[in-house]
Amino acid sequence: MAYISSFAFAKLWYLPVLGFKFQLTEILFLIIFGLVLVRKIPFRWQPFNALDWGVTGLVVSILVGAGVGNFEASRLGILGLMYLYASYLVLSRIQFGNIESVFRQVTKGWIFAAIIVGLGGVVGLIAWVFGVSSFLVHEKYLPYLGESVRIASFVRHPDVVINLVVYALIFLASERWASREKIIDKRSIFIILPLLMIALFSFSKFLILLPFFLCMLFIQLKKTDTRPIKIISYGLLSLGMIIFLGASHFVFIGKTEWKEKRQDMSEFITNELVWEGKKSNLVTTAYLPLKRLSLEAGLSNWPFGIGIGQLPQFIDNKGESLGIPAYDSHSSYFGLWAEAGTVGGLGGLFFITCLIFQLKKWRNKIHARWQRAYWKAIICMLIYVFIEGWVLDGLFFRHHWFLLVLISIQGFSWNVNSGVIKGG
Repeated sequence: MAYISSFAFAKLWYLPVLGFKFQLTEILFLIIFGLVLVRKIPFRWQPFNALDWGVTGLVVSILVGAGVGNFEASRLGILGLMYLYASYLVLSRIQFGNIESVFRQVTKGWIFAAIIVGLGGVVGLIAWVFGVSSFLVHEKYLPYLGESVRIASFVRHPDVVINLVVYALIFLASERWASREKIIDKRSIFIILPLLMIALFSFSKFLILLPFFLCMLFIQLKKTDTRPIKIISYGLLSLGMIIFLGASHFVFIGKTEWKEKRQDMSEFITNELVWEGKKSNLVTTAYLPLKRLSLEAGLSNWPFGIGIGQLPQFIDNKGESLGIPAYDSHSSYFGLWAEAGTVGGLGGLFFITCLIFQLKKWRNKIHARWQRAYWKAIICMLIYVFIEGWVLDGLFFRHHWFLLVLISIQGFSWNVNSGVIKGG
């Protein structure tokens, strides 16, 4: 619970050289690792499962692609990647106990993390109302909303705020269903409503996707897995994904606003005019040219990438005509291609293949209701992360790597009667 909750503190301090890469989560990991070494935490040695090989292939391909492409500039990124890989291997081999207890503790951890970022955001909003600016909120001009303030709390970006909220909502709903209780009741509503308010004040683009995503989850949990139900649930999500991606890459803007407020929105929109109407224009957001420049970056140093963390500099040199700031790729897939090249891309495909194989193997072992609920929570989060990857580079997010840990521990057989994870 403490480790998961620490994901809410990704921006407590800034260190020389390391920047924001060493935070409370890393301190807790070092404590956990130390306790493992002195045998205070049960630890099991095991052969690599499919997911382990997939993660290893992804890491090696990124190291080779980015390292050979530009090792000198990639050293800090390589160090961060090796830490994430080490944390995955260690945490996925800690011996847990009863699966119901594990599920409850993990759920509480996500809820605590979401509430923490929410409290930090509330403090930032109150301070902002009284004229005090802080890193807890981001002030910016947003399309359709105008001058606004977004809660960022103790994490790097408002999109990460809603990230943690989605984790909390999905695991809470699945855990309630596993307990044979109502997904939404008087007790859980006092958790769900504040979480939704936290998501709202992030003013994240993922708010467009959230209703469709939660509807899919509700249908999946309430109904049996019949073919029509699956078609309906995934159909709703597909519709939401189309609307979400469309709204993320294109935006309508009034002609008056286009002339007077273009500079205020320079971090979001470009000068590319797609369609011109009588009262409004349809323009592209920064996400489209960012993807084109990411493709160009990967091709410019084929088959290796330009190096981890080097895309902002590349964009700063190439994107001046479009008025794009020195962003990262804002996409896990295009970012992997740009920074690790074809080698990294092949590693990504190998990882996805191994992940699917591991999930299918786990699915065949599901018998108990708790196992099914856990499966639903994991699958829903993976779908969310997959969609997120088109408009946000979350490849190095600590909480996504911990999601892989939760999948990897399913490589062990289940004792259906007691719910205990058995190594072997």
